[in-house]
Amino acid sequence: MVVLDRYGKAPLWRQIGDDLRRRLEGGEFFDRFPSDREIVEHYGVSRHTAREAVRTLDLEGLLVRGRGRGGTRVRQPSEFKQPLGAIYSLFRAIESQGVEQSSVVLAKSEVVSPPQAVRMGLRPNHPLLYLGRLRLAGGLPLAIDRSWLPMEKAAPLMDCSFERSALYEELRTRCNIVVDGGDEEIRPSSLSDEEASMLQVAPDTVAFSVERVGRCGEEIIEVRHTVIRGDRYSFVVSWSKSPGAEVLDWENQT
Repeated sequence: MVVLDRYGKAPLWRQIGDDLRRRLEGGEFFDRFPSDREIVEHYGVSRHTAREAVRTLDLEGLLVRGRGRGGTRVRQPSEFKQPLGAIYSLFRAIESQGVEQSSVVLAKSEVVSPPQAVRMGLRPNHPLLYLGRLRLAGGLPLAIDRSWLPMEKAAPLMDCSFERSALYEELRTRCNIVVDGGDEEIRPSSLSDEEASMLQVAPDTVAFSVERVGRCGEEIIEVRHTVIRGDRYSFVVSWSKSPGAEVLDWENQT
């Protein structure tokens, strides 16, 4: 344990912050970051001093301060990256990176949702299958998924647990429906208190809001709204010069 210089020029909170940073960089806090009380006991300082030390690491972007079950944790780089411009399954995107994906089914029922039905080109009172899921990656919350599908086409999905399976895979095997195209709109989003609690993050944690329309041929087969934790997921775009395209030098544009 580091010996604090209680009579030196550097304040105690800075000395503790430096030591916590050293331990963090050494991988000591991979599983969890110590609570304020644990820091107080470890270094023999006041709670105010402990909080000030943690605050400096938070301001440096090394920590994410939270309350309740989440607590303070080490900020990780985006763990999962998803290329844009292609059909993808969140299930496959996660498992392809060596992490187990699972879901907690929040709801699975027949509903009437006029806004979603109209988006599919159906009558407002058309029966829909609604599937709500909390998506987990490596046992930790990653996203909240809400999907709507025409009930007459998706009815066989009512017998699926979805705890360890992908929606598109189940559509293919149970309903003989292949989602082969669609559109997505991705926006930065704020979380509701309920969403933050479900994702185990602070309410001000950055998130992505993804609105998806999935098609089988020309027919809309799914409308989906997903809220994804921005600290664990990122979208990636690759680009190159197309034949005949003009290349702009942005630094020299006025």
